[in-house]
Amino acid sequence: MDDFSAAAQVTFHRLGGRLNEVTGYHEIESLKKLVAENEHKMHEIREQTRAAKSAYEDAVSRRSNSQREVNDLLQRKSSWTDADVSRFTQLVRQDHLVEQEEVRAKAVAESADDAVERQFNELMRAILARYHEEQVWSDKIRSASTYGSLAALGLNLAVFVLAIVLVEPWKRKRLVQSFEKRVVELNEENQRVVERGLNDLKLRQAAQEALLVEMHAAAAALARAELPIPAVTVTVREGEGSAEVDVVSVSPPIEFEQRAKAARDRQIMAVSAAVGAVGVGIAGFVLGSWCS
Repeated sequence: MDDFSAAAQVTFHRLGGRLNEVTGYHEIESLKKLVAENEHKMHEIREQTRAAKSAYEDAVSRRSNSQREVNDLLQRKSSWTDADVSRFTQLVRQDHLVEQEEVRAKAVAESADDAVERQFNELMRAILARYHEEQVWSDKIRSASTYGSLAALGLNLAVFVLAIVLVEPWKRKRLVQSFEKRVVELNEENQRVVERGLNDLKLRQAAQEALLVEMHAAAAALARAELPIPAVTVTVREGEGSAEVDVVSVSPPIEFEQRAKAARDRQIMAVSAAVGAVGVGIAGFVLGSWCS
C-alpha cells in the first residue's frame, strides 16, 4: 500500500509538471523561486547592513570617547605630568586609528545601504514579473476556457441538428414501418376471419340448399300421390365447418321456403355484424396506436 501511494504520488507529480509545461505555468513557478531567492538575499543583506551600521556606531562612539578624553587633557594642559603627556600622545594615535575605522565603517554601512536598495529593486522587479506572468497565464486560461465553452456549445448544437435532421426522420420512418406492418397484420387477420365466416356461410347455404332440394322432391312426390301435406319440423345442428339436418315432418313448400329464406338472411346479417365489429376493433386499435 505504501509503495502504491508513493508511485501514485510520483505519477501525479509528473502529470502536474507536464500540465504546467503545457499551460506555461512552469515560468510562473520559476519566477516564484526567483522571488523567494531574492527575499532570502534581501534578508541576508539587511542583516549585513545592520551589522555594518552597528560597527559604524561603535566606531563613532569610540572616537567620541577619545575626543572627549583629549579635550579633557587639553583643558588642563598647564598641569600635565609625564603620564598625561604619554596619554595624550597615545590618545592622538588612537584617535587617528579610530577616525580611519569610522571612515571605513561609514563606507561599509553606505555600501550596505546601497546593496539593500539594489536588492529591494531586484525583488520588486521579480515580483512584478511574476505578477505579469500570472496575469498572462490567467488570460490564457480564461481564453482557453471561453473557446472550450464555445466548442462544447457548437458540439451540442451539431448533435442537436444531427438529431433533428437524421435521427428524427429515421425514428419516424421506423414508426411508420412498424405501423404499416401492424396494419398489414391486422388486415390479414381480418381477412382470415372474414374468409372463415364466408366458408361457414357457404357450408350452411349448401346444407340449406340440399335440404330445400329434398323438401321439393318430397313435396313433388306427395303432390303426385295426391296426399295431404303434413307439417314439417326441421332440426339443424351446426358444427365447426359442417351442418347436420334432421327432418321430422314436412311443411307446405311455400311456408318452408319462406322460413329457409329468413334463416339465410339472419345468418348473413350475423356474419356481416361480426365482420363489422372486427373492422371497428381494428380501426380503434390503429387510432389508439397512432395517437400514442
